[in-house]
Amino acid sequence: MDNPIIQYKKSQRKKINADNVINDPLVKMTIQSEKADDSDTLRTMTVDASCFDEFFIMAIGDVHIGGPGSNIEKYIRTLQAVRPLNNKCLVLLGDIVDNATLEGVSNPHESTLNPQQENKVAIKLHTDEEIRSTIVAMIGGNHDGAGNRNRDTMSSPNKFIATALNLYEVSTDYVGRVIIKLRTNLVKEGFVNFEILARHGSGRAPGGYGGALDSSSQIESVYGTPDMELTGHFHANETGEFVKEATLPNGSRVYKNVFVRSVNSFQEYAPYAATNAMAPSNTDPTIFRIKVAPNFVCELDPSLKPYVLPYRFEVEEFCIDSPEFKELVEKQKLTPKITVQEADALIKVNEDLDKIFKPHNFKNNDNERGR
Repeated sequence: MDNPIIQYKKSQRKKINADNVINDPLVKMTIQSEKADDSDTLRTMTVDASCFDEFFIMAIGDVHIGGPGSNIEKYIRTLQAVRPLNNKCLVLLGDIVDNATLEGVSNPHESTLNPQQENKVAIKLHTDEEIRSTIVAMIGGNHDGAGNRNRDTMSSPNKFIATALNLYEVSTDYVGRVIIKLRTNLVKEGFVNFEILARHGSGRAPGGYGGALDSSSQIESVYGTPDMELTGHFHANETGEFVKEATLPNGSRVYKNVFVRSVNSFQEYAPYAATNAMAPSNTDPTIFRIKVAPNFVCELDPSLKPYVLPYRFEVEEFCIDSPEFKELVEKQKLTPKITVQEADALIKVNEDLDKIFKPHNFKNNDNERGR
């Protein structure tokens, strides 16, 4: 039985009306903040690449800094290899750090760094302005995005790294959207949007292409059909291309090609994967080149014209160690770059020329002619 002091304190407690809790200002504010970041408002980053005829996307996932088998040297070499490209963006697909806990499938006793050290290394790897400025999305993974690992290690790596590098963390339920505006004369606007749904994946889903497809169908059912789906988590390079029916913003239905990519890892050995008979990681880093091309499908079947766009996207994948990719980089190195000052001066010259050669509109004013 409670002593008299405890009984008195209980009697003085404010009675809470549970029936009216929904109208509480604090509860309302919490509900609104949750709705602001739900699936209907998926975070999106838009890249204006409309001055380029082709664009490169470097999708990086599963570096697992600090984890066993993580090849940081290869990761640094990859970042340095793509650094000279002017027309590129980097998408980080989660599990950049290992953030191992006793509750997870990875074992902290096998790690080479503790979670705080892993965060510092991740920040250091991306401080180069040529690299940092081209990162357009940071997707949280099951190791570094949210959940029990962050609770157990008392850290939130993805948010910590994004804040330190002054990056916009694009991650809602392990998913983010990237829209790239690409130049083309096939539409009157002069550019088209290449939409990417980037996802890490979560849990111990089946590896390989089947897992990537499962992940793909899940995010499509919620966020619509993009032009490309990038998936991490599976540590395997699996690719596919499908013709799917999609709804445009104006409500019309069209057929378009959808490219599905499960990207490589930088973790060459994961003990838990080996013990669970999972496929070994593919650690050959690759980069995607995107181009806009005419769509000639209607010439084969005119009846498809209302349902087919006048353009299509071409996606080509290069290993960064291949001669073809090295040749692309060398060509860009030889292309002279225009500085910001030179670009401003060029705009000023063009404006002056417009003023000189622009035809004058003479008014036919009788009053002035009579003076």
